[in-house]
Amino acid sequence: MKSLRYLGTITFLFSLLANPAQIWAERVDLRITTTQGKEVLLPWPSEKKYLVLADNSLEGHQIARIENLGEFPQVESIEIYNISSITDYSFLADAVSLRSLHMSCNIFDLQFLGKLPKLEYLSIDVVDRQGAGLRTKPVDLQNLKNLDFIVFSSPDFHAVPPFIGVQNKPYINLDNAPLTTLSDRDVELLKQYSTISFRFNPISKLPNERQKLRSMQVLYSQDEKMPEKYWKYLPPYDYFKFLK
Repeated sequence: MKSLRYLGTITFLFSLLANPAQIWAERVDLRITTTQGKEVLLPWPSEKKYLVLADNSLEGHQIARIENLGEFPQVESIEIYNISSITDYSFLADAVSLRSLHMSCNIFDLQFLGKLPKLEYLSIDVVDRQGAGLRTKPVDLQNLKNLDFIVFSSPDFHAVPPFIGVQNKPYINLDNAPLTTLSDRDVELLKQYSTISFRFNPISKLPNERQKLRSMQVLYSQDEKMPEKYWKYLPPYDYFKFLK
């Protein structure tokens, strides 16, 4: 427990260095439940617009869920790194103002995405060694009317992400998705996007697969530039600029 509270204190102090004005902001405790059923309280400025979560395995404690995101209606950006213990991310729907979500962690079910109606930017780097469920279960995004940019990568995911009902014709980056063939279903799913990036993807070197996408706007090499409207999402991605 002490180590978890220590991690929370360090994270909090680091955030203060990044934005000293937070020192004067009202603080609300972020309530985190561990896999052992213990509750950890982390102080968080009530006006802070972003939240960064990372797993902490010291003393055997791991994050299971966040209990009170609904008490942080100002949060517009969440980043999650290296968390292996959360099996259900549906609690993210409590972040009612969420516009930007980056996840680099184990994910076994993506259905929660359909409950994030204000989302504009979505980046998922999923480690799923048993990823058959992700590949076959459709994820309905019809409620995400403002979705503009998607990054999806996984070393174990050999298919186009099964997003259906995609609105607004967003850009999708599949540079690091290990695709070597495109099924008819993959092709139909890709028709939902304005621009598809396959730079560094094996598909970029396969003429027969590229032929299947001849009617779509696809980027296959570094020399091909994305439309200017999406430049704000290029790395290093500036969350503070995006959230203005």
